[in-house]
Amino acid sequence: MVGVAVFASCGELLSSWAELQSSLVEVISRQVGSAESKAWDGYLVLLTAGVAPSENLEIEEIRYDTTRLRKLVLTGDDLREAGDVERLLRTLLPLPDERRSIGQTSALDRLPDLLVSHGVKREITTLLVDAYRDQKPLMETLHRNRGLL
Repeated sequence: MVGVAVFASCGELLSSWAELQSSLVEVISRQVGSAESKAWDGYLVLLTAGVAPSENLEIEEIRYDTTRLRKLVLTGDDLREAGDVERLLRTLLPLPDERRSIGQTSALDRLPDLLVSHGVKREITTLLVDAYRDQKPLMETLHRNRGLL
């Protein structure tokens, strides 16, 4: 099981992570029987765009603390581009390989492909994404192009 928490600041992360860990451990203990394999293979992902104070070693202590849960921590020091979060989560999830990394593409660029896999026509999504980027009314755009769809 994986818990993910995003914080506005490094200070907020430092003051809240222990309580979040306890909550996730409680959820795991309710949902997974102690006899089940990997019953305690839990992860707590802690993210913040805030930068840790250079003299503060608490972030490193959290990273290396494997009691109760494994902790994966990214701070503003570690978050330089969109792919940094993906690289962290790659250790937990079957994400696409590095060649298909989201890198610098936006979620809007990826939306048509994602929705096609759920049965939404690519033309509709592309039309709406383009209208959104051009700040045009979405419903009006659909209505105007209904004959083409």
